[in-house]
Amino acid sequence: MKIGILTFHGADNYGAVLQAYALKETVKTLGNDVEIINYIQPYIIKNYKLFKINRSSLKLLIKSLLSNIVYLFINIS
Repeated sequence: MKIGILTFHGADNYGAVLQAYALKETVKTLGNDVEIINYIQPYIIKNYKLFKINRSSLKLLIKSLLSNIVYLFINIS
């Protein structure tokens, strides 16, 4: 039987990837043909970006660049 596993496993940790892999291997041991389908939505992906840059206007671009630099320095030290 062909089985597709619909999942989002592009999170900031390895737990989602390991869970998807474990489920795939478990279902495969039951004699099935398994494929993982990565569910990607832009509104989800933007939350996992390291730097968030707003390009809608020059003012917002500069503001987002400065806030990213401040965020970086706060979290490095």
